[in-house]
Amino acid sequence: QMRAEELGYRIEPFWAFSPGMSGGRLSDVLRARGISGVIIPPVPNPSTEIKMEWQHFASATIGYSFQKPKLHRAAANLDDGMTIALRRCEAAGYQRIGFVTPAETDIRANHTWLSVYLAWQRFIPKKKVVPMLYVEEGVSIEDVLGQWLEKYQPDVIIGPNIEFLTWLPERFGLKVPQDIGYVSLAMPIKHVYKQKITGISQQDAEVGSCAVDLVVEQLQRNEVGLPKNPKVVLSHSVWQPGDTIIGDVVDDREAHEPLVT
Repeated sequence: QMRAEELGYRIEPFWAFSPGMSGGRLSDVLRARGISGVIIPPVPNPSTEIKMEWQHFASATIGYSFQKPKLHRAAANLDDGMTIALRRCEAAGYQRIGFVTPAETDIRANHTWLSVYLAWQRFIPKKKVVPMLYVEEGVSIEDVLGQWLEKYQPDVIIGPNIEFLTWLPERFGLKVPQDIGYVSLAMPIKHVYKQKITGISQQDAEVGSCAVDLVVEQLQRNEVGLPKNPKVVLSHSVWQPGDTIIGDVVDDREAHEPLVT
């Protein structure tokens, strides 16, 4: 909203899937109100499709989850985030770094975290390799976490679910960070835990500003319709120090360097 106002616009929300609303109906409503720019926020399911009359609108989407149709996209640099998280954990002295993700989250993230983690494992000593815990749809993380912890003995977990701060002590008797560390790949805007979470800020406000810029640029060039060559604008992830790992001392400049040199 702030970026839009800086550029002389304002953002007004519309619910594409409210009762009685269709893509055609939504297009009519927007055009009747003189609205020619559209931003699609992240959606729960990557198969979600909005059949609007796109030829009338400049458009962009936020994140990776909205895939149909292909629009210009503003997103957090997720591979940068995983790279920083891995480097920070290594520099803090962790030897067995585990990654846990639900399948639906992995799909919505376009497999980005997964690909970086697996590539990193290719170049570390085999004794340090911890098979990731990939939790299929319909399965609760906490129901399979205990077996994975017992079998592979990770000393730190990287993942998007901050509920680890509840599951680890309450279900498995593991104190964070004394017994096991935790690094979030998606820092919440509001903290609900007493501990200050360590992890990656995806810079949500910056990503949203980039989406606004993508739409405004099109409006200023009188461009409407689906793009022939959709752009992807990435914003850097930022490390947020906290209390859920021990020994976090690495320099920020090192954290952004490639994992493999």
